[in-house]
Amino acid sequence: MTYQNIPLVLILRKKETDDTESFYFQSKKPLLFNFKPGQFILLEANINGNSQVRAYSISSQPNSPTLKLTIKRVKDGLVSNWLIDNLALNNQITLRSIGGEFNIIDVKYKKKILFISAGCGITPVTSMAQYLLDQKIAVDIDFLHCAKDEFNIIYYLKLQQMAKQYRHFNYHLRLKNSSTEPVLMHSSVGRITDDFLIEHYSNLDEYTIFLCGSHRFMTDIANNLKSLNFDMDQFHYESFTLESCLDDKLSDKQGIKVTVADFNFEQTAAIDDNLLTILESGQLPIIGACRSGVCGACKCKIEHGEVISTSYATLSQQEIEQGFHLACSTIVKSDVDVSLS
Repeated sequence: MTYQNIPLVLILRKKETDDTESFYFQSKKPLLFNFKPGQFILLEANINGNSQVRAYSISSQPNSPTLKLTIKRVKDGLVSNWLIDNLALNNQITLRSIGGEFNIIDVKYKKKILFISAGCGITPVTSMAQYLLDQKIAVDIDFLHCAKDEFNIIYYLKLQQMAKQYRHFNYHLRLKNSSTEPVLMHSSVGRITDDFLIEHYSNLDEYTIFLCGSHRFMTDIANNLKSLNFDMDQFHYESFTLESCLDDKLSDKQGIKVTVADFNFEQTAAIDDNLLTILESGQLPIIGACRSGVCGACKCKIEHGEVISTSYATLSQQEIEQGFHLACSTIVKSDVDVSLS
């Protein structure tokens, strides 16, 4: 079934952390939502008379009348913050579509799976893990989640319950900081390093890995795996720079410039900043519809400079060779000249 422009009604809100809430929606008319665990929805909100569309990963299970979205408050997050501040029970919002290539159905995986997430990136991989458990699929699941501290662990109780209920599900929490001694059970403090992965997952080559987090987090993990000679064909990731789940702002501002000569636009940015966010700050005529690299609305051309993109969906090989990128799935690595014409 194709899900397009379906009115959703908010039936429940649940606080996850101080800045994160889960929203539970049902269709205005009775409907079961069928999707592939790990996928996202495009949600449309009317804010101050303007239609705003954002992508949010689904954390509930398929073939259910309820869609669960977990949304984090972020600085300057227009839609996410509006939802948290304004959407009340029985309010209505629009489901534009469901999609996404990052899911547990369309890939082959080994008998051991390692899910790695950071911050709100936990939402799609939790849906994947729960699906495997519900379907009684014969896999051993390890779940590694990173959070700022013990007060910012989304789904902490759920992880505990899953580990208690299923013997083949194990989790570990990697915290940036901790104010308690000793730290929480199944947790440690520090970054994910090569040594950490070797210590906790000694037979890493036996795993298929699914990753969801910020661009920086994703890049760091990918570099760890490459340095350990991991088979990258067994590495699947979702670049989670959506407004709904942005990690904390990067602290290493290094003053690079993004220029759009067509519109006399010049903006100072930081290495690894998202290109769409930069362009939107100047109110340039670029559309961020899906914000996840699948709709193609934010196509632009990089005339000069270094960028890294994680999605080229909708772009032809010729366009890629000509320097076209999807701004929502692109981070800047140097001074960049962009063309929107």
